[in-house]
Amino acid sequence: MNPSSSSKTSESHRKPSLLDALTPLLILIALLSLSVFFYGADSSYGPNQIALLLCAGVAALVGMKNGFTWKEMEGGMLHGMSLVFGAILILLAVGALIGSWILAGTVPSMIYYGVQMLSPQWFYAASCLICAVVGLSIGSSWTTAGTLGVALMGIAAALGLNPAITAGAVISGAYFGDKMSPCPTPPTWPRR
Repeated sequence: MNPSSSSKTSESHRKPSLLDALTPLLILIALLSLSVFFYGADSSYGPNQIALLLCAGVAALVGMKNGFTWKEMEGGMLHGMSLVFGAILILLAVGALIGSWILAGTVPSMIYYGVQMLSPQWFYAASCLICAVVGLSIGSSWTTAGTLGVALMGIAAALGLNPAITAGAVISGAYFGDKMSPCPTPPTWPRR
């Protein structure tokens, strides 16, 4: 690309005003509020996604108003998606692990043996400690909470214990173990 075309491109781009920046956000808040008002708990089955797509269209119109071409905005979207792709793959892997453990009977087995082995008076502390040790060893709080957390919630229900305190113990232990883990975090994507 020659320097004259790059200066021509930057001159055609205008910095968005405060109103330009707030317009998609305010429309999104309004549409999501209406979605929840009209559909209640069922709003996550489709209306929320429609609101998000409409606001993406509004943001594209604001970008075009400020001199950006569709190709430039598309490049920005692809760059943004590349930054979060690592987290998406981790979530996909964790979801696959949880599903396979449930289908294979691992989680039900953990619940069965956990009810027999864990004492109700030490359950919350043991849950936190177990999740901390597993989180420390594998370096992933999401995997720990999604696998052991499900089993520990089942054990708490079988023992008649408070699910809110159990969830707090699981998350606390999982995040503590994750942050103390010597396992490296996945590399970040290079920025262009």
